[in-house]
Amino acid sequence: MKTRIMLSEYYKYKIFIIFFCVLISFSAHSETLRVTYAGFSFSSNYIDIDKSGKYTNLLLKEKNENGQDIISASLLKAIKNSSPKSFKISFDQADITKGSKESIVMSVSLVNEDYSREYEPITKTYLNNIVNSYQILFYDFNSKKLLAAIPFDTELQFFSKKKLSDSEIISELRNFYIKGQPSTNKSIKNTISIFHKIPELLNSFNLKRKYKFRIGVTKVILEDKAVKHIPSKYKNNNALKSIIAQQFSSKLSLYHSIAQVPYNEGMAIGNSMKLAFVNSDTIYDISLPKPEFDIILTIRGFKKVAAAKSDVRTIYLYGSYMNIKVLQKELNKTYFDEKIKNASQIEIPNNIENIDDWRKFYTSTILLFQKFAKNIKAPSEKWALKAFSKGSDYKKSLSSLKNVLEKTK
Repeated sequence: MKTRIMLSEYYKYKIFIIFFCVLISFSAHSETLRVTYAGFSFSSNYIDIDKSGKYTNLLLKEKNENGQDIISASLLKAIKNSSPKSFKISFDQADITKGSKESIVMSVSLVNEDYSREYEPITKTYLNNIVNSYQILFYDFNSKKLLAAIPFDTELQFFSKKKLSDSEIISELRNFYIKGQPSTNKSIKNTISIFHKIPELLNSFNLKRKYKFRIGVTKVILEDKAVKHIPSKYKNNNALKSIIAQQFSSKLSLYHSIAQVPYNEGMAIGNSMKLAFVNSDTIYDISLPKPEFDIILTIRGFKKVAAAKSDVRTIYLYGSYMNIKVLQKELNKTYFDEKIKNASQIEIPNNIENIDDWRKFYTSTILLFQKFAKNIKAPSEKWALKAFSKGSDYKKSLSSLKNVLEKTK
């Protein structure tokens, strides 16, 4: 009888321990993290705002009726329209004296701003493009260590009959920040501002205090067949590599909501990025974690081919050729290593001379990234047969990559 009572008490104790552990585990998983919003910032290796964000930096000097700069006001409006499920955003100013449980900080940082124009001889107009690359950064304010980054990009396109001055370019960008522009997506009836992607990105992102696995673009290689088509303004700096890495990463974020480490040219030296806030003169060094999974992007080349020709016009195919490699260096294991290509079809009148091919090659590359990211989960056979090299076991490769991305969520 005594033995039975002892066994009964033992099982009650064991059940209690199991229940307690489950409760603790449930509480840990259900914890809603508190994140303090710290504002708009610039991030760069060398904080050269005149090169990395010339027009936006000038707009920061303009204030609205509440005395807030117009960039920060537009950004704040977008963030307040979000409803993240894994964290709650506080709009109190970040306080470095608080403990680790309250020290997660979020900022939205401009990485690069790139303006280009393309002349259309047949209409005698210029197509102007402003591509802005951003990162939503989450980091521990006490240790200055990055937790995760969500890259995204925006593109503003507009026409003009002449080459625009800086003030005219700024005017167009100002409207994009404040008022927005009509969407090219017919399903979106309202105008979209430069920060319109932020609510969707925040709502779908699963923020964690610790990540077991992270992924990031760590190297961008430009082969000779690509370099000869690249404009001179990109050849003597790393700006294009940064743009390529950012564009690829932003497409992964859009379709997969993964924790990424920002691309940082030469990150092996110092392993950090600089962050300058618009409301502070202090420049912070944010330590970047080493990604467990490396992405190496190789731009193999570009090719222009006449696909069909009439007396009036020619249809050209603008091909972009890449190699995408995903590996885990510590295990010396490669999960994805494939040659990918994309061809964009462009119709051009025969009487047009001095065609600007670069913009078309660039657009073809961005479409390659978008189609690739979209097809990782459920690849379209029609797309894959065109995109991958003949004989590639693309289903196996994409399945392996999909499993890697799942680990980084």
